[in-house]
Amino acid sequence: MGFSPPRDLPIGARLGCWIGAFGWLIGFALVTLPDGARFVPQLAGGLVLTIAIALWIDWTLRQAPVLPLALPGVLLIAVSMIGTYWNLACEPAILASPATVARLRWINSIGQTADVGVITHFPTHGLGLGTGIGLVLLLGGWFWRLPKTRHTRA
Repeated sequence: MGFSPPRDLPIGARLGCWIGAFGWLIGFALVTLPDGARFVPQLAGGLVLTIAIALWIDWTLRQAPVLPLALPGVLLIAVSMIGTYWNLACEPAILASPATVARLRWINSIGQTADVGVITHFPTHGLGLGTGIGLVLLLGGWFWRLPKTRHTRA
């Protein structure tokens, strides 16, 4: 198994990867912006996690031998990592801030005053399932090889 050079990607694909990875963090920052510095530790941790995930996705796009398997695997694992970080770090901080909970209730109800609740929790079993399926796809994308065939002309 020899080393192959990275595949060339258009700048738009790489930029889209980075913008897509930061989407959740941008939303979190916008929702918590009125609270000032209260959520700085969660935003900083999310920034570090998101940079690592974006670099990992970019690297997989350029290096994975079987990209149609590896890319969905990386994306599933990335979503599970962000969901786990959200459940462990961001959600407790949000629920500890009544003003943020009220804002999320308002956003969730599209401005109505009805008490519809706040939906901020990722299901733990779903995160585990996403991680498991993602690992299988990711490993398949790196270790599965198509058999070499001989094409002959008559």
